[in-house]
Amino acid sequence: MTMRKVSAAVLIAASSLFAVGGALAAAPTAAVTMGTKTDVPAFATLHPMIGKWAPADILALDTAKSIKVYDTKTLYSASDASQVASAESSASTNVTALRSAINANADLKAWFAKEKIDVNRVIGLENQNGNVSVFLY
Repeated sequence: MTMRKVSAAVLIAASSLFAVGGALAAAPTAAVTMGTKTDVPAFATLHPMIGKWAPADILALDTAKSIKVYDTKTLYSASDASQVASAESSASTNVTALRSAINANADLKAWFAKEKIDVNRVIGLENQNGNVSVFLY
């Protein structure tokens, strides 16, 4: 990664942290379930979500009705998992900013640790009417 990309990631994370840091009322309270092969979105659906996020996506965890975690390394075929890896690499600046924003909020970081979700594997979040999906790679 070039210094320019690292600097951009830091700037994006810093601006995102201003909007997210401290805004979470508390750690999420919704039950966490693991996604399965039968309900994981197709790679074509996931691909545009990798690295795409806004502070509202993180804040949605606070009021989520449900939170489902999808481990794409185990749920996708080898071919699709390889495509996820490539997409994560292409969106690395935004993925790094997402992870930095999560880590910057102490309550949220503690919640991820309690739920045994490795923030360093988070590649995307999606909120569908209070049902939040967390995607890992």
